Amino acid sequence: MRRATVQTRQLCRRFSSVPSKPTTGLPVSHPEAWRQDREKYKDLDSFPGGRQPPRDFRMGPYASTMVKDPDTGKVYPKGKFFAHPRDDPVTFVVNCLIALTTVWTISQLSWGESFFERRKRVLREKIRQEYGLPKGWEHDIEDEEELPLSDAEHVTPAEPVAR
Repeated sequence: MRRATVQTRQLCRRFSSVPSKPTTGLPVSHPEAWRQDREKYKDLDSFPGGRQPPRDFRMGPYASTMVKDPDTGKVYPKGKFFAHPRDDPVTFVVNCLIALTTVWTISQLSWGESFFERRKRVLREKIRQEYGLPKGWEHDIEDEEELPLSDAEHVTPAEPVAR
């Protein structure tokens, strides 16, 4: 019992907010003093920018299992594409959110309407309301001739000569 208490105190001391022993001349109250505690923060400088270490899919819920080929007798790894939610709850929740967002986005479209058609329709309706235009104003624009794009004068094409 005494040994467990001593280990608990050592563990609490190790994970306390005050560094155990500053290695530089910074006082313990300095805001950057925690960076000097190499015993507690071993991996502080291992990745640039404070990045987390990349996930190792060879271990954990996505670890491959070794399968024996019945024909040749060779053993080879077989990867796992899906993991049980109990094994990897974070990935399960993220995948559910992605699936629900996709379904919700599709459900907001009219039947047979693509995302780009809806976007075009919503933008036209906002422009119509903002400038007080009558309904159907966009059809007048689309039916007109194309405007010339150059700075030169617009020359009308000559009428075709009858032969």
